[in-house]
Amino acid sequence: MPAVPQDQSYCIEIQIEDTLTQPFVVLQTAVLHSTCTGERRIRVVTMALPTTTNQSLHGSAYQVAIATKLANKAVEWSLTHKLEDARDAVFNKMVEFLTTYESSMRAAGAGASAQLAICEILKMLPVLLMGLLKNVSRDSCLCTRCTDAMVSIGRDQTERSNSS
Repeated sequence: MPAVPQDQSYCIEIQIEDTLTQPFVVLQTAVLHSTCTGERRIRVVTMALPTTTNQSLHGSAYQVAIATKLANKAVEWSLTHKLEDARDAVFNKMVEFLTTYESSMRAAGAGASAQLAICEILKMLPVLLMGLLKNVSRDSCLCTRCTDAMVSIGRDQTERSNSS
């Protein structure tokens, strides 16, 4: 895309409301950007993705992208809600993800073992999210002042943009 840095990624969040019965689903989104000359343009991105009834899509998920998305959502939540609410939201998303993974593995006939073995590609996701929860900016301790939390959030955003 012109005038859009190539080392940045874009995340599109969708929610499926109906049962998908077609073999493909078409997603379309638009990015509003400026050209090098300052001209405003819209770039439309259209994708046709196959649908499946197979529950094993967890193996193609990207754990760093998931953790980054949840970290960005935590920053948004903490700006409009309490820091504890942002922390709880990240924790609840992690529990929801692992519960969905567990139910899909049990439905696929992986057995009813006492211990759930997460797929190789996602094994560090709980560690990444727990690290996010242990960060001082999301700490629910009363001794964490709001200024300290905002400085930590700003530092998190700066480190993420510098590492990209």
